[in-house]
Amino acid sequence: MSYDRSLCKSRFGRRYDEPLKQILEKTQLYWDHDGIPLHVREAFRKVLQCRTPALGAEVYESENGRLIVYHTCKSRACPSCGYWATKKWIPERVAALPPVPYVGITFSMPDVLWRVFSQNRVLADALPVLAANAIEIFGVGKTRLTRRCHCLPPHLQRAIGI
Repeated sequence: MSYDRSLCKSRFGRRYDEPLKQILEKTQLYWDHDGIPLHVREAFRKVLQCRTPALGAEVYESENGRLIVYHTCKSRACPSCGYWATKKWIPERVAALPPVPYVGITFSMPDVLWRVFSQNRVLADALPVLAANAIEIFGVGKTRLTRRCHCLPPHLQRAIGI
């Protein structure tokens, strides 16, 4: 008796449809040409080959039967492979956070400056350092800031200790 895992039925009694694979197979003429970036085509091809004989398989046999387990593509674009990688990644990221309350701060700048920063990599790389310095300056000089400038919203003033 041979058992192929790709024919596995879901808990509702029907075969898993893999809708993305079906869409990619039906639209391959539209995305599999030189006009589409190579990395996109490669990701789509990996999704199409995931859990198929194209990527190889492991065969487990016993006196009760044989089980074929096809290899996965391990692509982030794949609904099944990317999903499990994300499920594993999120707790790792949460565990890496310090066990203290924190507030996210967003810095913005006028649209006119984005062109300057996008064309100059040195300036763009300096942005995080400039933002960190601004937070330190406002946090250290909190008495001066509250007397001179009331431009920060109250929740941000609390976050940096003003």
